Amino acid sequence: MIMKNWLFIPILIFTLLLSSYSSYTPPSLVAEIDGLGNDTILLFIHPLSEAVENDANLKQDTIVAKDNRFEYTVPYDGDALVYFVPNSLTKSETGRRSLSFSGLIPVMIKSGKQVKLKGKLDGSYIEYSTDDKGFNSDYMASRNEYKNLLLGMDSLNNLIQFYTMSPQAPQNQDKLIHSLFDKRNAIRYEQDKVMVNYMKKNLDKDLSGYYLLRRPTEYFIEYYDQLENSVKNGAFKVQLDKMLVEAKKYEQKIENESNVKAGETAPDFTLKDIEGNDFTLSSIKGKYIVLDFWGSWCGPCISGFPHMKEYYNKYKDKVEFVGIACKDKEDKWKNAVDKAELTWVQLINDPSRDVTVTYSIMAYPTKIILDENRKIIAFIRGESVEFYNKLDEILE
Repeated sequence: MIMKNWLFIPILIFTLLLSSYSSYTPPSLVAEIDGLGNDTILLFIHPLSEAVENDANLKQDTIVAKDNRFEYTVPYDGDALVYFVPNSLTKSETGRRSLSFSGLIPVMIKSGKQVKLKGKLDGSYIEYSTDDKGFNSDYMASRNEYKNLLLGMDSLNNLIQFYTMSPQAPQNQDKLIHSLFDKRNAIRYEQDKVMVNYMKKNLDKDLSGYYLLRRPTEYFIEYYDQLENSVKNGAFKVQLDKMLVEAKKYEQKIENESNVKAGETAPDFTLKDIEGNDFTLSSIKGKYIVLDFWGSWCGPCISGFPHMKEYYNKYKDKVEFVGIACKDKEDKWKNAVDKAELTWVQLINDPSRDVTVTYSIMAYPTKIILDENRKIIAFIRGESVEFYNKLDEILE
């Protein structure tokens, strides 16, 4: 009898384990959206156990809808934020893919859970409902409050992309382009007010943590300190912790601004080049220097490369260009350099000795012109004709 009991126990354990496994539901999203048809769905996945530098570094996937329906299973266990957008909403006048702010929907999928959405594609906006409580239902309700802002953002982004990237666009439209950027910034400001208003009223909601991650860095610490601990340690803890570090770096950048203005000596630094070798700024002798802080994820940075290449070839006997990739992954950085055929020095920033803090870099691209003695001549934020005009003024 004793031996029979001992034989029975492993069998019982195996049966219980099998029963537990068979009842497990992989994390997934099921969506039924009228008007979707058989469109391809673009997905961007953020495992919430990981911190990402920016949205361009999210994992990507695609799935094809059938008869207005698609089902997507997250390819690993663990909580995740899954963004989806129909491919038909990503086309722009330039023929390039442009993500639709009004069509892009984030869905939080908990480990072992299935989230169901039902909705309708109305133009470029998806009206939807969900019975999933918490983040997903909160976002659905909040998003509808700034629907028109999202639609306006899409319209302006398409125009900006057309005038800055399309061969068919009229030339010398700098005034119009600056006006479009100003209008887009105004929309962002209005959207930011909606998010702030939500956070103030819902300091115990995960959606407040999500909205905080989308606010300007300079306001992060102020609102982070107000969040309930349940949010600080909730779904977005890893990303919030990372952003807290970045916010403290921002404060240090503000302090460093006085060290990187015209007339000051540019701080020396050492970073890895594209071959993996150390490159030190002070190794450049007898030439003017252009420091270009950019990223493979930065549209204006990439669109500016043809003009940069033109000016590099024009002045390469007098000036050394040094590209510094920031907030980037090594493979994406190298692919971007290769694709754009950049032939000047290319470095990648090292967060452990962050040059963007040393140089108080707040926006991308930022270009800094140094003389032969490493004195700063000009500090120019954004992809602007001001940089090229300044080079002509100095070197012609």
